[in-house]
Parts: sequence; C-alpha cells; structure tokens
Amino acid sequence: MKVGLARLIYGFSTAPYHVEQPKDGQGEAIEHYIPRSTNWFVWALAIPTFFVVEYTIAHFWTTYVDAHCAKATKWMEDKMFEKNEDEKHGVASMA
Repeated sequence: MKVGLARLIYGFSTAPYHVEQPKDGQGEAIEHYIPRSTNWFVWALAIPTFFVVEYTIAHFWTTYVDAHCAKATKWMEDKMFEKNEDEKHGVASMA
C-alpha cells in the first residue's frame, strides 16, 4: 500500500535522481534521488485518493477473504483435533 501512495506523490518517473546545480556556479551540486512534486494539487488529490483505495481494499478483504480463511481454519481444526476432547483433561485422558 505504501507503494501506491509513493507513486501518487512521487509520480511514475523512472529517473533514479536529478541533480540540482548551484545558481551562482560555486559549490557542489545537490543530488535528489526522487524528486517530489511541489504542486499542492497533487498533495490535495493524492492523500484522499490513497485513503479511498486503502479502505476499499480493506472492506473487500474483510468481506470476502476473511470468510474463506475462517472456513479453512475451521476445516484444519476439525481435522487435527478431536471433537470430544475435554479442555481440563484433554491430554491426560489420552495417556
């Protein structure tokens, strides 16, 4: 999910970095590895879009995927544990 937010803010540029040259020609150049957008509109649009996508994915995950995981867990429980096992004397009664 962090990748989606990073792409919304930093863009889809494949350039690894850009170099900022000093204005007066003196001094060392500054290397910026990922240029971030300074446009306020990008920030105003990216953050709400990110949260809408994140909560939509979370909704679909809890609605559909969690139900299948619960069924698989219940099936594994039924296969691995005895149904009439008593909590208090479960292991002791087997010996």
